[in-house]
Amino acid sequence: MLDVQSLSLQQIPQAVQAAHQLGFKMIRTVVSWNEVEPQPKSYRFQKYDALVASAKSCGVDLILTLSYCPPWASSLPGEPAEISSRSMPEGLEAWSCFIGATVTRYKQKVRFWQIWERLDNSNFRGTRQDYAALLIAASKAVKLADPFAEVLASEPGGMDLGFIAYLCQKTTLNSFDAICLNPRVETPELAARYFSVLKSILQKTGSGPAKKIYVTDWSFPLRADATGSSPRFDPAELSSFVVRAYAVAFSMGAERVFWTELRDSEANSPEGASWGLLDSEFQPRPAAKALKAFIDFAPQRLSAELWAMGDTPLRVVSLRGDGAANRALLWSATGELRLSPTELPGIQFSPMSRMWSLQQQAETNLLQQGEPVAFGNIPVFISDFELASSQLSKVNAWFPPAPPRDYVYLDLSETNANEGGGITSGKYRSWRAATPGIFSVEGRVSAKLEPTGEEVNPFLYCDVDDDFLFYNLNGSPVTVEVTAYAADTAVSAGFNLMYDSPRGHVFSPWQPVETGVGWKQYNLTLTDALFANKLGFDFRISSLGSKQPVFVARVVARQSKPNGD
Repeated sequence: MLDVQSLSLQQIPQAVQAAHQLGFKMIRTVVSWNEVEPQPKSYRFQKYDALVASAKSCGVDLILTLSYCPPWASSLPGEPAEISSRSMPEGLEAWSCFIGATVTRYKQKVRFWQIWERLDNSNFRGTRQDYAALLIAASKAVKLADPFAEVLASEPGGMDLGFIAYLCQKTTLNSFDAICLNPRVETPELAARYFSVLKSILQKTGSGPAKKIYVTDWSFPLRADATGSSPRFDPAELSSFVVRAYAVAFSMGAERVFWTELRDSEANSPEGASWGLLDSEFQPRPAAKALKAFIDFAPQRLSAELWAMGDTPLRVVSLRGDGAANRALLWSATGELRLSPTELPGIQFSPMSRMWSLQQQAETNLLQQGEPVAFGNIPVFISDFELASSQLSKVNAWFPPAPPRDYVYLDLSETNANEGGGITSGKYRSWRAATPGIFSVEGRVSAKLEPTGEEVNPFLYCDVDDDFLFYNLNGSPVTVEVTAYAADTAVSAGFNLMYDSPRGHVFSPWQPVETGVGWKQYNLTLTDALFANKLGFDFRISSLGSKQPVFVARVVARQSKPNGD
C-alpha cells in the first residue's frame, strides 16, 4: 500500500517508479474523502491525478480505496478528526456523490475500487450492518459511473470469516466482485486454513460469478514488549516472511497480494517497526529485494499449489505457468531440518535441476555441494524438477477432523513449560490490559484479573488449538470451564467471556464468583461461538465489572455435538 498523503507531488512519480522496478503490476492507495472533499463539492484531486498519470506511464494498475468521512458529512461531526472521519456518514447521499465524482474522474484509468479501509476499530466505527449499507450504496454509485469497474469489499482484519459469511448473504452478495483480506497470523502457513474455509464460504454462495480473493494488507506480526515498545524487525526474518506470505496467498487462490507498506511513513509504520519495503528515501530494503527475487522467479500467468511433504514439517509451493519448467519454493514450517536433497519426499531431481537459498545468489546450486541442506523458515528456490504428488498432500481444502481429544485446557501452573494443554495465553501478555500478574493463591498458580486501580489488567486472552475446533459454523455448543477464586467477602466478584460469533464479538452472561469459599469451577456454555481466531484469539475472560480481582487458575473447553449428545 502506498500512502499518497505522506508524499509530495514530486515524490509520487518516484514512488510509482520504485514499485514498478520491484516488479509490482498494481499499487493500492487510500483515497481519503476528508482530504479530497473537505467542503461539499470542493474537490482536491491533485495528488491522485499525479498518481494515476504516473501509474499509467509505468503500466501499473491501481486499486483506490475509498474511505474516511469529512467532518461536514460525518454522523459525529463534533468529535476529533480521528473519530469523525472513521464514523458512518450522516446519510448516504453525500457518500454516493463523492464516489460517483471520483469514479467518473478516473473512468477507463482505474478499474478497481475498494470500499473502505480495513474495518477494525481504528479505521471504522460502525457495525457490520452499517458497512453493508455503505457497500450497497457505493456499489451502485461505482457501477453507475463505470459499469466495467470492479467493487472490492473489505473485512475487519485477521481474515474475519464470520464477517465475510455475513457479506455473502443475499442482500449484499451482488454488491461486490472481490473480497479484500488482511491476514494477521504469526506465520504465513497458518493462513492456509483461513483461505480454505474462505473458499468454501464463497463457493456456497452459488449465484453469479465467483468472488475473487485479494490480499490487500498483509503485514509482519507486530510484536511488543510489556511496555508496548516495538522492536525492529530482523531483515532476514522479514524477508523470509514476505516471500512465504506471497507464496502461500497465491497457492490458496489469491489473485492479488499487497504488502502493508510500500514505503515507510511516519503515519503508518509504528515506531521502530520499519515494515516498508522501501525506506523513506525510496531505497529497497532486503525484504524488497527478496520479494523481487520471488516475482522474477515465478512464471507469468502463475498457477500455484501448497503441499505438505510427507510427515516432515516441510512445505513446498509449486509454481507453474506459461510453459515454464517446474519451479517451487521450499521451507520448514516449524524448526530446522537437515536433509540430503535426494531425501526430499515427492521431489525428483534431474541433471538440469537447481536449488538455492533466498539468502544466496541464484548461481549457487546446493545440489552440487553433495552435502545435507538445512531447511528452515528461509525459502529455498528449486527449478527443473519433477513433482511426485503421490508422496505429497495438497493443502487446498480443509475439513474439521475428529478432535484428537475430548477437551483442551490451560493450567497456569504449566504455562512456564509450553502451554501444551491445547489452550494458549502467554503470547497475548504484551497486549494492553492483558498482562495479569501470576500469583500463588490458596495453593494454586493463577492469573490475577485486576479490574480497577493503577494496574488495570482485567483480561486473559485464550486461543484454542485449531485442530480441536476451528470455524464452528455448525454451532456445536462449547462449554468453557473456568476455575476461579475471589477473596473479599464484602464485595461482589465475577467475570464474563467475549467471543466471536456469526453476529460479531458478543459477551456471555455475567458469571458471579462466590467469594471466600476457595477455588471453584464455573461452566459457561457458548452455543454460537465460531472459534475462528478473530483478531488472533478465540475468547477473552474479563473481570471488568467485578468489584474485586478475580484469580483464574485453569480454563477448560469441551465441545458437544449440535444435538447435545
